Amino acid sequence: KLGILIRSIRLRLTLWYVLLLAIVLVAFSGVLYFALSRSRFGDVDGILRSTASLLATVVEIDAQGHLGTVPGQPLSWKDPKAGEHAWRVLAPSGQIVAKSNSHELDFLPRDSAILGAALDRGEVFRTVRADGEPVRLYTAPMYQGEELVGFVQVGLLADEIDETLTALRWILILALPATLAVASIGGLFLADRALRPVDEITRTAQTISAQDLSQRLSMDLSDDELGRLARTFDAMIGRLDDAFRRQRRFTADASHELRTPLTVIKGDLSLALVHSRDAEYYRSVLVEVDEEVDQMSRLVDR
Repeated sequence: KLGILIRSIRLRLTLWYVLLLAIVLVAFSGVLYFALSRSRFGDVDGILRSTASLLATVVEIDAQGHLGTVPGQPLSWKDPKAGEHAWRVLAPSGQIVAKSNSHELDFLPRDSAILGAALDRGEVFRTVRADGEPVRLYTAPMYQGEELVGFVQVGLLADEIDETLTALRWILILALPATLAVASIGGLFLADRALRPVDEITRTAQTISAQDLSQRLSMDLSDDELGRLARTFDAMIGRLDDAFRRQRRFTADASHELRTPLTVIKGDLSLALVHSRDAEYYRSVLVEVDEEVDQMSRLVDR
């Protein structure tokens, strides 16, 4: 039973269908997740970049190129996001020179890898954890001429984005198996409906024998592959039936035509064996037998 099931076309079609659907769904889910993540973080990254740029303009740098003081709340302009930002200014060594009153970045260690990446790329965005909360952090170097004078970091709580992406991940994780399960059931149902005519053809073919070639499928199918197969099968059985009828007719005709010369031969030989005859009589019997054999040869050669 298991071997038959594994070799079943229905199962193989369903497995190929589910595999293809799984690949499409995984690819679609990945693209959807990436697009949503990029869209949400893209908006936040734009705000962080512009905020850092504005912050860099109010940082005081002395004549020796050292960072001076930063006004108490340089981000107190009319920015709807200003109250949600946390910022800090770092010296080239990574020491904090100034920071905002927000505490989101207080729990964030000064990561030299982030500062090094900012030096290499000109800016860097990272999603980091500060006191267990996700923070989108922007880091950019500040220069006076060509001399590095420090770094500016601006962070924004990304808990809403994190919650949205987490919810989407769970939806995709739960929806993918459920969708594949429903698709498997639907695939088996559709494969069964599509291949049902093949089962009927098989059952009919098993009942056909040389003694009874009168059966036909006579299936009312559309002009598709299975419909053409059924009509071809009926036409083949019709040709076989006609060939067998001709064969039986030929056998009957040949039997009838061969019976007469055989009867004559049998009669002549029987009479010749009953009594002793002269040579002329036996000669006439052999001539007649020879003629009847020639006639049978002509019948066989037709």
